Amino acid sequence: MNTPAAVATPAELSAADQQRVIDELDRLLADIAHLLQRFEDYGLQAQLKDDYLALHELQAKALLQRQAHALPAAPAQQKLSIGPYQ
Repeated sequence: MNTPAAVATPAELSAADQQRVIDELDRLLADIAHLLQRFEDYGLQAQLKDDYLALHELQAKALLQRQAHALPAAPAQQKLSIGPYQ
C-alpha cells in the first residue's frame, strides 16, 4: 500500500515552488471550469448530478488551496512602541 507523501505547507515552500503550485492550481481550475461548462452545454447536470456536484466540490477545494498559496504569509505580530504610554 502506498503512503501519501507529506504535503508542504505554503510557508515551507520557496517562492518558485509557490508559483509552480499556483500555476498547477490555475490549470486545474481551468480544466474544472471547462468540464462544468460542458456539463451545462449538454444538459447533464441532472443526469450526472453526483459527478457535477463533485466537480463543484473539487473546484471549491482547489480555490481554497490557491488562496492559501497566493496570500503572503502573515507577519509575526509586533508590539508597537508608542513611547512611555505603553
